Amino acid sequence: VEVQRLASLDLKYARSPVWDKVNDRLHFADVLGEKVLSFSPATSVCQSIDMNEYVGCVSLYQKDRVFAIGSEKVYQLIFNDNLVERVPLHCAILPPLDCMVHTILFFSTTKSSEPLW
Repeated sequence: VEVQRLASLDLKYARSPVWDKVNDRLHFADVLGEKVLSFSPATSVCQSIDMNEYVGCVSLYQKDRVFAIGSEKVYQLIFNDNLVERVPLHCAILPPLDCMVHTILFFSTTKSSEPLW
């Protein structure tokens, strides 16, 4: 197996790669760099969107669009070669961490035979 470097990028901690088969792009997050990137092997161009918060994962959404889950919010991102300015579009606010911890503790201590509601 031969490994080939496709691009030299200044990344701090890349994760959550997802291949966009329709647009032939690789979308991924630079968690500590607080940005989401989209690489096109056909053009060797890597587009990025600054998020101003840690990004945990990236998921495909619609044509030219991905969802990015930040530390506080969910965003819709548009990666299109015709766009000059790329900005995250806010979709939802995540619940506070203490709320999530209580929910996890509740479900982990609930017996599977007990009704939840």
